[in-house]
Amino acid sequence: MRRFTHYDYWQDKIRPGILADSKADILVYGMGEKAILEVLGRISSGESTFSIRGTVRFPGKKVSESFLSDCVSCVELPSYEEVLKNPDALMEEAKIIESEMNPFSAKCLFQRHNDRVMIQEPPCTPLSTEELDEIYALPFTGLPHPSYKEEIPAYEMIKNSITSLRGCPGACSFCGIIAHQGKFVTSRSRESIISEIRRLAGRKDFRGTVSDIGGPTANTYGHRQSGGKLCENCRRVSCLFPEICRHYNIDQHALIDLLEEAARIPGVEHLFISSWLRLDLAMRQKEQSAKIIRNNVSGHLKVAPEHLDGEVLALMRKNPSKDFLEFLELFREETEKEGKKQFVAPYFISNFPGSTDESMKKIESFLQNRRWELQQVQDFIPLPLTMAAAMYYCGKSCDGKKIHVNKGLKERRPQIRTLKKMG
Repeated sequence: MRRFTHYDYWQDKIRPGILADSKADILVYGMGEKAILEVLGRISSGESTFSIRGTVRFPGKKVSESFLSDCVSCVELPSYEEVLKNPDALMEEAKIIESEMNPFSAKCLFQRHNDRVMIQEPPCTPLSTEELDEIYALPFTGLPHPSYKEEIPAYEMIKNSITSLRGCPGACSFCGIIAHQGKFVTSRSRESIISEIRRLAGRKDFRGTVSDIGGPTANTYGHRQSGGKLCENCRRVSCLFPEICRHYNIDQHALIDLLEEAARIPGVEHLFISSWLRLDLAMRQKEQSAKIIRNNVSGHLKVAPEHLDGEVLALMRKNPSKDFLEFLELFREETEKEGKKQFVAPYFISNFPGSTDESMKKIESFLQNRRWELQQVQDFIPLPLTMAAAMYYCGKSCDGKKIHVNKGLKERRPQIRTLKKMG
């Protein structure tokens, strides 16, 4: 996420690409499996590590000059020096980077840092289902590193969870998943997941509960982009915003069938979905959503409306809050049918770029009317390389309109208090 010039929130300053500080020879970005194998193979055989997909290099002055003279189809980003002088240049950088994220059609990117250039090769293409299955069939122990002697809370949370997919079609403006895994969804095969659950159920410390079957978003399992060359050449960063693309194929029965088969595995008593559900997809997969509500909620189901103000949601690349309200009604209906006592755990963000105290009152009023107490709250922190970080830094939306941005604790405190007092 720091591979090009970026805004560092903790230092409150513009920083160069991390290779300029680390002095490393090469950086691998994304999930890295293909790139790492290629890098190691070339090093072993004494070959050059140039032009490897999914990598970034920061060569010296002479090699940089040679690159610039030979570069034909590469795309140039605003220079480090330009971003230092002009905040709007960071927004321009973010827009170019997003336009070159599609691994099937992305071009090489470069950025001048004084008399050198930072060079990013196009992203690696997504792993296929077969390749993803192969990785998860490797003999991982599933245990923390032996150097850890004390209990690790994060490990306790995920030790009995199963990863079912990779990639997220949503591309929320604040999220790093689009830069790590991309928008193309790859799901593991049902056989691969069932096999892993059987291995999990056979462990001595397994107590009958699979805590999660999910990924970046649990209810995108089995989905795919079905437009062929159209999808491979698409420059749209999100398949779901501002509307769901007609080439985005929703398959709600893949997850239903998987959950039903997994529930029949000997030793599995409880099977929960703890990963976030995308609300815009949940209401287009009502049969799936209803089954999850009835059978796969551990007491609290996590959903992430993020905000309730339409303008802020648009800046987040999230669809209108009506999906959230419709889902709450579906959740209430299905829960009452089952006679269960279970709840929705919504997640909201304060101080997102464009979020005013007035827009936060919509969340406050909503929570007060429902007498809800939040379990989780998040004050916005800009993640490098994301569109939201650029919006925060330059005070503009991606289309150049000025937006309200709270900076510094004094400005941010009112919205933080709004959410905390509801918790």
